[in-house]
Amino acid sequence: MSEVIEIEVDKNDVDVNDVDKNDVDKIFTFDDVDDKPHNGKPITRIETSPNENYLITYSEEDRSIVGWNVENIDKVQLKFDKTIKIGYGTISLCVSDDKKLCRIYDYDKYKIDVIDMNNKDKITLSFYRKVRSMYCTFNLKGEFILYSLVYEHKIIWIYSTQTKNNKWECKRFY
Repeated sequence: MSEVIEIEVDKNDVDVNDVDKNDVDKIFTFDDVDDKPHNGKPITRIETSPNENYLITYSEEDRSIVGWNVENIDKVQLKFDKTIKIGYGTISLCVSDDKKLCRIYDYDKYKIDVIDMNNKDKITLSFYRKVRSMYCTFNLKGEFILYSLVYEHKIIWIYSTQTKNNKWECKRFY
């Protein structure tokens, strides 16, 4: 629950900052969570969805990802959605507007996980097994883009995010 703290300030104090005048307390709104997001550990990465209606924060120390719905983009109001615990070694993260989360991890093998944060289903990608995933993102068309290495060849994969049997099919690659 939110708690109001009253602070008395000397009327002659020149450094008085009137919060009501600059609306700082109205710009950032976080819904209360049972505990602190990331258990109070520092946020090491922030990623937004392509249309900026979903945001994730990542804490390397806590190994957690917290999802936030962007309620009002003009006031940057965020509403807590969910927390996901993950393993060590996250290299790259991205999230889609419909809450599909992709994580590249493991500095030796550069593995990739894609999950649907709405129903916790794991999504697999159609590609050759020896792919070393390096970077991922979603574009404004809702497509998933993966940059990878296959042996010494650099490849960009474009995937349709229309899920069929919890699998995304590659539409094209370069």
